[in-house]
Amino acid sequence: MSDASQSQDSGQSSAREKVVLDPASRDTIFWMGVWYLVFTVIFFYLLVAAWPVLTETKSGQEVIRHFKPFNILGWWCFWEPDRQMLFTVMMAGALGSLAHSLTSFGDYVGNRELSSNWIWFFVLRIPIGIAIAVLFYFIIRGGLIIPTVQVQSPALSSNPSQATLYVNPYSIAAFSALAGMFSRQATDKLAAVFDVVFAMKKPVEREGALGSNLSITVSPSQLTKGRREDLTITGGGFSADTKAKINGKDRPFKHESDTKGTITLEPADVAKAGKLEVQLSSPDLKATIDVVEGGATKPVISATDPKQLTTANKSVTVIGQGLTNCTVTVNGKERKPTSAENTKIVVALEVDDLKAGSDLKLGVTNPDGASDETTVKVV
Repeated sequence: MSDASQSQDSGQSSAREKVVLDPASRDTIFWMGVWYLVFTVIFFYLLVAAWPVLTETKSGQEVIRHFKPFNILGWWCFWEPDRQMLFTVMMAGALGSLAHSLTSFGDYVGNRELSSNWIWFFVLRIPIGIAIAVLFYFIIRGGLIIPTVQVQSPALSSNPSQATLYVNPYSIAAFSALAGMFSRQATDKLAAVFDVVFAMKKPVEREGALGSNLSITVSPSQLTKGRREDLTITGGGFSADTKAKINGKDRPFKHESDTKGTITLEPADVAKAGKLEVQLSSPDLKATIDVVEGGATKPVISATDPKQLTTANKSVTVIGQGLTNCTVTVNGKERKPTSAENTKIVVALEVDDLKAGSDLKLGVTNPDGASDETTVKVV
């Protein structure tokens, strides 16, 4: 590979990392997809093979109910009813969490937002789903959420250990799969059960609470007086319940992912120069940015990253000054940046922009004026 090609590849990686930090490689995405398909087949096979099938046999005048033995890859299993039902719960929980993981994985890959930092999240979804499904099964059988199974049967009066034979496996499997698929809601329900059983009038306050090490980054990091902008917040622990305040006043917070959100400012927020306090709740996080006096800040383009483009590039980074609150033109067509700061701005490229042997013309415009166009070669 030539030095020029290495420089182009390095430039492409740098441009992508501006949008998605530490993106997962193609090989990683491919093998994750393969293993997800393998796990899907395995869990479906185990669930079908070990499904509790109720049968009755006669021993003299006595009718004995039991689950049929099952076969897994040639091995016959003669499990007690409780153990077989528990195994069914585990497989149903695994399939539920797998459905959630496959959906999220497809969304992240399709939107080119899969970072390698999320890989362990996808890996751990399945064991988490199994664990929560088992906990829910224990709670349901214990009667903490719904009344426990009540069966009027002479057989149970003499042998109460056979109660599992009278449980509907379809309802139990459905609860388990839903607990695995919606693990967050299931965890919240478990927390509600715990609060009822172990209610306290006043919770014990502890230092160093979970989430105390979280922080947020605000982009742009500096605003200009009189110019209203939306703030992009990156951090962790965000949810649909996250609320935002600017200088103590409520502002809309758009939840985009667990690590990203947008706050919509009002003109009053940038009406004067000074400090702007950004505050989030759920989780409780704070940050401060400056609002500075405006001036003639006509944008200037000094370089691009990469310096040359190929038809494989997905974005380009414009480097210069006065790039905050700007729009970008690509070959005369206006584009909205995917990321913007005072000294650099990232814009996504389209297939029609990248034609081998042609030039790509970039320009930047803000309320104070427009920059000179710069030309980037497409090789």
